[in-house]
Amino acid sequence: MRSTKPIVEFLSKCPGQEFCTACLSRRLFNGRGIDVVMRHVEGYGVLRRYGRCASCGHARLVAAVVAS
Repeated sequence: MRSTKPIVEFLSKCPGQEFCTACLSRRLFNGRGIDVVMRHVEGYGVLRRYGRCASCGHARLVAAVVAS
């Protein structure tokens, strides 16, 4: 399983912005599958919900760190 660390670190640098799994995968893992890892990021302060991806603009399941 891939590490949750790169995902959490990236999202922490973009608080309030939401990104879909496909865009996170392309940006952080050269397009490799990260579906399993995404199920584990919620334990690290990442919120997942249906919304619009800040990168591709598609409405789908996205992940974000809540802006404080």
